[in-house]
Amino acid sequence: MEIQKDSGDGGVDHVRDHERGMHLVWEDLTVVLPNFGNGHTRRLLDGLSGYAEPGRIMAIMGPSGSGKSTLLDSLAGGFEFYVFSWEESSDVTRL
Repeated sequence: MEIQKDSGDGGVDHVRDHERGMHLVWEDLTVVLPNFGNGHTRRLLDGLSGYAEPGRIMAIMGPSGSGKSTLLDSLAGGFEFYVFSWEESSDVTRL
């Protein structure tokens, strides 16, 4: 994707989105639901790694119950008490 911006001198600069955006990277992402009684803990995600680039469209596909929403919720911080093995790179900002 390419955008145009005013260069300030009457010209137009072309800027590619990926040159000014941030990458979202996750490595060894594991989400475990704790034991709320006598049952065992439940591992919802196990050791997932991946990345998303600015200006790119990404599809997360799979059958019902495969963990698509759990992945997105955990990347957005919705499961931060249940996320284990979250490794943040120094160049990645948590959303």
